[in-house]
Amino acid sequence: MGTHNPTIKAIGLTMDKKQSFDIAKNTLLTLFGVQIKNDWDLTPDNIAKILENKCAELEWKKIENWEQFETGNEIITNEYFIEILFSGVNMKNGKVIIITDECFNDKMAYNIEANKTIEFINNYERDYGIAFFQPSDYIFIFSDENIIVLLHHGGIYSKYNYIDKPTMGVMG
Repeated sequence: MGTHNPTIKAIGLTMDKKQSFDIAKNTLLTLFGVQIKNDWDLTPDNIAKILENKCAELEWKKIENWEQFETGNEIITNEYFIEILFSGVNMKNGKVIIITDECFNDKMAYNIEANKTIEFINNYERDYGIAFFQPSDYIFIFSDENIIVLLHHGGIYSKYNYIDKPTMGVMG
């Protein structure tokens, strides 16, 4: 991704708006109030395990028509995903860290202004040649709001609002 793309520049996303996975992981661990000694990948499954170890179980909800979407027999619109994933999330202030499957190529997460999230999602196909939402994993970290939104490749999603930061604990 280069800074020459006018759409990317228009929403304020340039290479300096990406950050390493290590920074994204540290943001999550700070939000959760834990330290992890072992290396781990940024996946919804691993985040759920971390929360489970902190005695906070995620509530997963099924996405309607996921199987048809996954096989290409159904189109699920950006608007639908945006509605279910971000309802109740204040996206007016702060930043959001976004991790998609494509981020694993360079181990860099998107870090954009939260109020640009929907614009980023809607322009993704034009800018990258692929629709933003795929039958893949997605992680959205709204650290200023203490909210993590997870979309799992199995057709389920969860929102976790981590209002109270517990004391630091050390995990495996």
